[in-house]
Amino acid sequence: MSRFQSKGSWVEDLILLAMFFMIIYATTYILTHYGQYFSDILKSATNFFKSPYGLAVMFFIGVVSGAFGIKEIYVSVYRRKSVALGFALIFLSSLVFIVLFVSVIA
Repeated sequence: MSRFQSKGSWVEDLILLAMFFMIIYATTYILTHYGQYFSDILKSATNFFKSPYGLAVMFFIGVVSGAFGIKEIYVSVYRRKSVALGFALIFLSSLVFIVLFVSVIA
């Protein structure tokens, strides 16, 4: 039985690796061929996130992500599952709060 599970794990890892490289390739292709459109979108997003409404949205995303990450870690520890999703959400929350802090200061 364990031999079958390890084979499934290899297949899942290969599929995830292929998806990762496909996403990197697609992102690079889109940015190199349609970069002008994305620079306009980036300017609009930057202006929105510097406004008070954008800062409120970032604060809300940071709080929700951090709370959900803590909940995921708590549930995963007691069910003996992987806590990686919880740590990833807490990391995302901390990044959002760092960007929020820098935006408010600047």
